[in-house]
Amino acid sequence: MLKPNLMPGACAGRPARAGRRYGAAGFSMIEVLVAILVLSVGLLGMAALMTASMRNAQSGNFRTQAANYALEITDILRANWANAMRYNSPTFSNPATLCASPTWAPTAYPNNDRVHEVELQRWQQALCYQLPGGSGRVQVLPGTHTEGLLTGSTFDAYNVIVDVCWTDDRTQAGSDATPAQCAAVMAGANPNECLWTGGYATADYQARQQSWSSGRITVIRLCTSI
Repeated sequence: MLKPNLMPGACAGRPARAGRRYGAAGFSMIEVLVAILVLSVGLLGMAALMTASMRNAQSGNFRTQAANYALEITDILRANWANAMRYNSPTFSNPATLCASPTWAPTAYPNNDRVHEVELQRWQQALCYQLPGGSGRVQVLPGTHTEGLLTGSTFDAYNVIVDVCWTDDRTQAGSDATPAQCAAVMAGANPNECLWTGGYATADYQARQQSWSSGRITVIRLCTSI
């Protein structure tokens, strides 16, 4: 008598149970696409943040250099105080002519009384070689300084206004600032804003720094007395 072929674990008289089939485990295509989309948005946000950070860092670097150059020319005037009026240059320098050469070769100092011309030219050249479209002007105004601590103590002095202008645009999408554009930005600036307020009944300039911006053009103004 033949015996039925029983599967392991099957009981006699009970049919064998078919093996249980499970669904395939993993991610669906929609889940993968959603994950890629979320990751892409995050990466784009990080790229935009890095771009803005680099732009702001470059803008801050330009401002620091401009402020340093403004201080530099005032120190030059203090060193050559007797000829301070000779540095008076009320119009913005033209970078198109001063920095026409791709490399900077500073003019040598002459052995005569024209040192002030060379110092002013070297300063103006440094502006356009270090700042995009950089130009500057120096206004020297004679005056009398009254010492605030010693009543009646007066001596000759000069009030100085230094303006440094440049194109504050890292994309360099357009042309650099021109002297006329720099002058237009400063057309509404009032020199009396440099005066001391309170405490000093004098016409002295206090050491202060201000900035103006119009579109892609930024100007830093430094006022001081020497």
